[in-house]
Amino acid sequence: MLNQVNRIEIAKWIAKGQRPFSIVEDDGFKSLMKTGCPDYYIPSQYTVARDVKHIFKKTRKRVAKMLQVIY
Repeated sequence: MLNQVNRIEIAKWIAKGQRPFSIVEDDGFKSLMKTGCPDYYIPSQYTVARDVKHIFKKTRKRVAKMLQVIY
């Protein structure tokens, strides 16, 4: 469960900041994320890309449903 929360937060951070998915493979990013918690799970850039796409699809469906109610 905690890994899934981490994945979602990383995906949101990357999407909102328009950062490249590959940032999760940067040594500085890994070092920063693991500071104080060396076992911290960092997903691959491919997992992050998949998570962003999944979040987008779910959000698009919610927005479409909200717009149907409004109009």
